[in-house]
Amino acid sequence: NENEKSSTLSRYDYITLISLILETLLGSLGNSFIVAVNLCDLLTHGELNSFDLILTCLGLSRWVLQFLVLTVFVISIGWKSSGSKYSESLQYSWLFYSNSSMWFATWLCVLYCVRIANIQNFIFNLLKKHFDRLLPWFLMASVAISVVFNSTETGDEPFFLGSKNFASFSTLCALGSLPPFLIFCTAALMVVSSLMKHVQKMKEQEKTGFREPSVKAHYGAVMSIGLFFIFYLFYMVTFNIYISQTVDSSLVKCFCAVTIGAYPSIHSLFLVHGNNKLRYIMVGFLKKVCCFGQECFLPWSSSTPNRLAANPITCAVLQIFGKPGLLGGPENQGWDPLS
Repeated sequence: NENEKSSTLSRYDYITLISLILETLLGSLGNSFIVAVNLCDLLTHGELNSFDLILTCLGLSRWVLQFLVLTVFVISIGWKSSGSKYSESLQYSWLFYSNSSMWFATWLCVLYCVRIANIQNFIFNLLKKHFDRLLPWFLMASVAISVVFNSTETGDEPFFLGSKNFASFSTLCALGSLPPFLIFCTAALMVVSSLMKHVQKMKEQEKTGFREPSVKAHYGAVMSIGLFFIFYLFYMVTFNIYISQTVDSSLVKCFCAVTIGAYPSIHSLFLVHGNNKLRYIMVGFLKKVCCFGQECFLPWSSSTPNRLAANPITCAVLQIFGKPGLLGGPENQGWDPLS
């Protein structure tokens, strides 16, 4: 029977499935929050700044990508025999949203670069001057390129089960992700180079403290870029290992699947944490949820931490996303140098 489910699932399959479901829930909440906040701003003010526009596109693409990851895994472990008829649409969708999210994150990195880096170069200064006006065209071009680097060819089996068309699919993955990755690395190196020159200049002027206001922006950008680089590198490596099915170890497969799911979900939560506007709205929302039915609308006071402590889950989230000194915790100014 074509729809007959595979016999038994290993404990690693259950661990992976539970992990992907949790990542999908977190990712959908985080990305939906990003999109909802920015759409409200769009309706209120009639426009979005460059940073919010990129975050909105990134949140939308990652929201879909997150559910695709979960769907592919469920089909691969449960309905292998019937998965082939979904191969074409899944292959097209996965490549498109994966490449699109990569491009959007690349433009986020470029935005950090043009806002922060101080480089005397004609082309760079031209891009810096006209970036906001050109950004919508960059985003549309990114979507068009992502469409081009997709394959609608199918083999006897879906690509994610180790099919014979894996080589051509991997080639398309590499070709589609290489241009944005090279642009990303170039922008990242320019930010790091600008940071090093700025720190050296501060030392020459006998200034002290790494976190001077002008250095915070560089430091925040480097942190954001570094996090994205780590997430995407792990995503690409584990993605190719997983779909090739060249590794027999269930533990390795479990690690690969969980890492693939972490890319569009966990990194988006870091973006929320690093943006002052998003973090402020998140904290305000969590405070009202936490204090629901317990004098929600009272102003923040010395007794507020005791009320929040009644809900340990929300308390823990507030410790992560909270304002400086929240619940007695250390200061956390965030990483976003643009907000």
